[in-house]
Amino acid sequence: MPAPLPDELRDRVVQAWAGGRLSRRELARRFGVGTATVARWVKQRHPSKRYRDRQQIGPAQMSALATLMQLADDATHEQLRVAFASLTGLHVSRSTITRAIARLRAGAIPAA
Repeated sequence: MPAPLPDELRDRVVQAWAGGRLSRRELARRFGVGTATVARWVKQRHPSKRYRDRQQIGPAQMSALATLMQLADDATHEQLRVAFASLTGLHVSRSTITRAIARLRAGAIPAA
């Protein structure tokens, strides 16, 4: 998987798009990214939440999730997500919890 593009590049592309003079195709050509990338960055643009502000589960939170899974082994992913948020203060989507659970079960991340 290629490395993520710098946030500064995203900022410049979105700022140029907000200027309204260039199409997404022209922006993609000018900045050397794909048109789908420009479309995704523009779609993710929201005044109160930036793309780099998304919540992510780190190693300490993975340990907390592993503990929750042991304590409530019959809980649904939604129940684990809600319990995880109340325990850690980190509010993530159900898909994020599902991916984290899959990583824990696969042993990809040691459960401290």
